[in-house]
Amino acid sequence: MLALCALVLVGLAHGTSFRGRPTVVPPPPFTSGAGGGPETVSSLGHLHRKHRTAKLVLGKTSYNTEMLLRGLEKKLMSMLSTRDEVDTATSPLVATVAQFVDDIKKGIMDQHNASLDMLNDTMAAFSNCDIEKSKNDVGLQTGIKTIGFKTSEHETCRQVEKDAAITKGECDDALATLTELKAVTCAALEQLKQGPDTRADVCHSVGPEDYETWLQRNRDYFSKAVILFDKAKQDCTAATEKVELKGPECTNFTEARGREKSACDALQHELETATCSYGTLLGSSCGSYTDCWDAAMQAYNKTTPELKEQAESRKALWRAAMRMECLIATFGVDGQDAAIDKCIATVHDTQLFDIDIHPAPAKATCASAVPMPCASDYLSTRYSSLPAEAPAATCTPCMLGNP
Repeated sequence: MLALCALVLVGLAHGTSFRGRPTVVPPPPFTSGAGGGPETVSSLGHLHRKHRTAKLVLGKTSYNTEMLLRGLEKKLMSMLSTRDEVDTATSPLVATVAQFVDDIKKGIMDQHNASLDMLNDTMAAFSNCDIEKSKNDVGLQTGIKTIGFKTSEHETCRQVEKDAAITKGECDDALATLTELKAVTCAALEQLKQGPDTRADVCHSVGPEDYETWLQRNRDYFSKAVILFDKAKQDCTAATEKVELKGPECTNFTEARGREKSACDALQHELETATCSYGTLLGSSCGSYTDCWDAAMQAYNKTTPELKEQAESRKALWRAAMRMECLIATFGVDGQDAAIDKCIATVHDTQLFDIDIHPAPAKATCASAVPMPCASDYLSTRYSSLPAEAPAATCTPCMLGNP
């Protein structure tokens, strides 16, 4: 039965199932130095040194820890089988082994908690990426709203500019008509203006004409000439006054249209600037999130397999430590053989050291891109529907470094 106990203990250190009773080559016993003999109670210093080494390397699957456990198991089985080194459970060596087992168990728990912390940190890296992305998304959402508002404001302004342009155009057309009419009427006046000497011949008699007839003819002629001249002069004066009145009116409309255009051009610049700002934030936000998530995923892919492997190693060490603790408790008890058999038969639960590793969260999508100023799709989207009377000003592309 004692030989079977040794077989089980050595196998437990390796996580071996004992249903098939595999053949195990036992490890060499501890030696106390040059003599090479079995370690006794007097060589506790050597055991303490091994104990410290085990504590230092417990975090991974440690060959030193494993070999020390195997050696201690063999020592315990030797003590249980011979009973010639200790008589009671208060032996200094038994107490040292018990302390070692307690420290091993504490180390396993500490490393398990450290693994949980590492897993939490690994998963938190994704959350940190999402938190930073959420902050940037707020700015991007504000940017989209600003672009929409500026677009509407700009389009409305261009409609007002269109009305001003139409009014100015109508005034300019009317002024052109009046100016042309003035030119015609005043030209007619000028045509009536002739030197008196050139018209003196009309005063000469025409054939056998008496004086009275001559007077009446000259009177009729000059009366008509005066009437025609006065009419032409009045027409020219009236046409000139209309032009002079219309000119300032059109000037006012021209200035009003200019002011409206300047206001619309300023709004257009604000729209283009807001769009460039959105593109800059989108590029930096998306790039930052992508870098963050890729780094988190790289750490996840590296860390989680190691955590799974370490968890299995801790389970094997825990089973061995619990079996050793059980065997230590059999010293000095009645029915020791039965107690040892019970230690061998006990299957120790290691679910405590299970690590629930969730799949990595999916990579979020970046916010939608929008056409950037002066690109063909931008010009088509933002400016193609503007009225012909109030087209967009020359587009200003984003500054160097912006999208």
